[in-house]
Amino acid sequence: MPDAIDFTNGDANHDILSKTGSSGLLNRQYLADRPLETYLRDGEEPRYLLWNKQSGLSLTDAAGTRAIEPGDGYRALALCTDVRLLVVAGAPDGDEHESLPYVDAVEARAEDAGFRTQSLVVEMLDGGRWEFPFKGDVSTVVEYADRAIQTWANVTRLLTDAETNIEAATSHLDVGEHGTAAATLAGTGDIIEHAVDRAEALGERAGAEIGDRAEELRPEIERLERVIQARRARSQHANARHHWRDSEYEQAATAYETAVTAYEEAIDTIRGATVRDATGSDAGSDLDADGESLARGLRRALSERELLRVWPRVDANTARRRADQTDDPETAAQLWTEALDGYRDMLGLDWGQDTRSFVVDRARIREQTTAVADDAIEDHARAGQSWLDSGDDLAAAGRPEQATRVYERAREQYRRAHELASEVRPDRVDELERALETVDQRLTDTAGMEPASERVTEQGSEADASKAESSESDLNASDAAPGPDPDDAERSVLDRIRDRPEKETTADGTYQTDTTATVEAGGATAASSGRSPSPDETSASTQLGNAAEGAEGTQPTDLSLSTLRALDEDEFVEFVARVWEARGWLTTVFTTAAAVYDIVATRENPDEKLLIWAIPGDEAVGSTRIDRCATARESSNGADEAALVTTGSLTDAARTRASELDVTVLDGDEFVELLEFEGVRTEEILER
Repeated sequence: MPDAIDFTNGDANHDILSKTGSSGLLNRQYLADRPLETYLRDGEEPRYLLWNKQSGLSLTDAAGTRAIEPGDGYRALALCTDVRLLVVAGAPDGDEHESLPYVDAVEARAEDAGFRTQSLVVEMLDGGRWEFPFKGDVSTVVEYADRAIQTWANVTRLLTDAETNIEAATSHLDVGEHGTAAATLAGTGDIIEHAVDRAEALGERAGAEIGDRAEELRPEIERLERVIQARRARSQHANARHHWRDSEYEQAATAYETAVTAYEEAIDTIRGATVRDATGSDAGSDLDADGESLARGLRRALSERELLRVWPRVDANTARRRADQTDDPETAAQLWTEALDGYRDMLGLDWGQDTRSFVVDRARIREQTTAVADDAIEDHARAGQSWLDSGDDLAAAGRPEQATRVYERAREQYRRAHELASEVRPDRVDELERALETVDQRLTDTAGMEPASERVTEQGSEADASKAESSESDLNASDAAPGPDPDDAERSVLDRIRDRPEKETTADGTYQTDTTATVEAGGATAASSGRSPSPDETSASTQLGNAAEGAEGTQPTDLSLSTLRALDEDEFVEFVARVWEARGWLTTVFTTAAAVYDIVATRENPDEKLLIWAIPGDEAVGSTRIDRCATARESSNGADEAALVTTGSLTDAARTRASELDVTVLDGDEFVELLEFEGVRTEEILER
């Protein structure tokens, strides 16, 4: 009983592939037209060969059963390759052939076909059947053919799964679900590579055919990954801004770190794809555009992350400024409490990581926290006293019900003051407890009072009643309002405060009238820390002060441009910040080496944010610097304007570029003119 010809071990006689006739097969002719190898495709590898003399191939399909039989003196050859089963039957009037790809088959098995004969039987997906008899053992061929069929079924299923994942990920992206899209697409590339590896194990042609399908899918996966990464980066960037707007600084810092990493990963993916697609095609242009968009996003995220490092103090100082400028004690007390919350939040921020540390002097913040608490205690106590006085007026006018309500307001203010004092000012606790006892006694006394007669006849009582009615009206308005309104609901409190002393500015700047947060890597500046400046530090500022001395009303135009140019970089930045403060802005000064701009100026009504660059010296500023200003403005968190102030000059190109990009520029002469036009007094700026 002959065996099938095995081409897998390299020892088989390949004449049967390369010739139409041979003495190696019972000295008979087996094909008429052309050798078997001419039917093979590029890279297709023969594995096993079966033959028969007369039976040929029995093929059953939807049309019925038909036979492909060899002519007299010829043979029918069945060749298993790495991709298909190929049957060629020789005939004098022309060879006939059929091909069955493994991908279209279900299984292969052996069946007994009579005396010393077995058949290779292949079942097809469409229900068809191939049967090829062989007078010998077909087990080896059946084993290989069935393994090949199952392998092709597996790799096809893997590629189908990959296509399904790609379609699903695309659908999720279309509705903005980039996270779900990423999860859906995860591992899809590995699925494709596994399919290719399995196919390549069958043979070169099998690997090539699956590889071709894989090559159609890989670019789509890469495109989706780029889109997902880009959207993830932008989503995290938006998330960081959202947390920032809600003053959730820790969450914002974390989101910025995630956004920066996502931007960098997306850019790396773009770069890799650009290298692979270095053909100048439209796809390459799209990759370049995507990369530039991501690069802009990365620059914005980095710039905003840098600003976030000092923004907690900006917010806290803004609340402190509002409280300091509010005359009504109850409203001021509430603002002081908000500022206190901001300072306490700063002390609880994550200071341990270099990339996320918030730039501020913690020791100074502790001092300012205590000082703000002092102000809150003082204004709560003042408000409590004012409400207590109003209650006394109402009680004296015979209006116990209204007096009770006012006393309750007084007790609430004293209670808040007592609560803060218990934390930071224990020396004031006894005083505030006595005040609370006084209020409680008033409430007890008022509870037993009878309302006064509606007719007022006693001498002097008419004035008291009028005064009480005013307090009652103020109380009712206050109760109806959604919150404190110093111009309406609580006017009675304002009317009762006389000669309120101005707050003094402490050595550490706790009550400074501006909210400048001069930030340095090592801590506060000399001016804000209260230490005496060194001779080097005072030289230029002393010149500036001397230039400003003279008769009252001296204007900044008395300063020569050369004197302004004598200021060093830090002094000039500080001077420009104070000029903008004199114009009604709140400013934050940046002196870290990594700072993108020198000053952030903000103000309300209208709500604006301005980035300022202050450049001392006498050199000309070029257009490149203007481009950087515009880029920083666009990438900042909500900046409306950008301005560059220099004691030098500006090139023509710089002025043209500034006009194109809407960047405000002032050279030395224009800056001096601005000071004169605004009426900014130099001595006032220097005294701050």
